[in-house]
Amino acid sequence: MTRKDKISRLNLHDSPTYKGAQLAPRRKRSDRVNNKSAARMKDRTTKYTQDYDIMDQYEKAGGKIHDEPTPSPTSYLVQTDAKDYDRGYIRRYFVVKYDGTSTTEVSRKWMGENGEDLPNIYEKFIVRWFVTDYSNEPIERGMKSTKAMDRNEFTVSKISNEFLKGKLRDNYIEFFMG
Repeated sequence: MTRKDKISRLNLHDSPTYKGAQLAPRRKRSDRVNNKSAARMKDRTTKYTQDYDIMDQYEKAGGKIHDEPTPSPTSYLVQTDAKDYDRGYIRRYFVVKYDGTSTTEVSRKWMGENGEDLPNIYEKFIVRWFVTDYSNEPIERGMKSTKAMDRNEFTVSKISNEFLKGKLRDNYIEFFMG
């Protein structure tokens, strides 16, 4: 039974409201799909327009938008030498993304060259990491002892970023040489 037959069985054409009414042409499936695609495209376009509006507001508020590519942190494996062990500690450089998805240890050179160009979604840290129990560095108030493990535990407890704390908390005696 066709659509026209179903409607005629209902006697719609005889009612005063539908007297002489024309049936609307049935849309093709391809038209419905294209309309859905157009709606999705409109949603995407609206989203991108909103993004540009937000960026304009950010610039008006004094924010700086980087048009050129920003450096991404390059992972670095710390290499200690005899001088570090004589001193008793090393400096470790970290870059942490705001949401904690990326916690990267970088070299001192990389931090010097790129640290200022990083966008504000990254937080930078320099951590004094003790590698021996014999260091001439003074003991800070609140430290349990002069042992490297206790010093590193105390240093980690003062770090404000929970993601970096989690990374360093796993191994307080990393690079340790007794």
